[in-house]
Amino acid sequence: MDHEARLARFEQRTEAMTRAVATIPGVSARSVPASPGHYRPASIPRVEVDVSGTGLGSGEVLKRLREGNPSIRLYELKNKVYISPQCLSEEEDAVVVERLRSALLGNNAAT
Repeated sequence: MDHEARLARFEQRTEAMTRAVATIPGVSARSVPASPGHYRPASIPRVEVDVSGTGLGSGEVLKRLREGNPSIRLYELKNKVYISPQCLSEEEDAVVVERLRSALLGNNAAT
């Protein structure tokens, strides 16, 4: 397995999700490397989503994602939501972004 190519692809996917998430009103997003306190592995980048501009806390966003259809499980640290591409297929990236958009805009159903 070519690990450098695999990590490069994770970075590409994370950047694409970051751009898509950043279009959601009230949200800022950036691609970040994993750091202390994040789930492992530390080498895989993730999308950091600051939802503070939406009026919702990260816990409420995660609850809406869990309860929606399809149910999505992300994680939070310091009131920010994180998306890790590690356990997602490339096709699922868009589903996660769209469900996050729906959860933040108050529509729990998939579009």
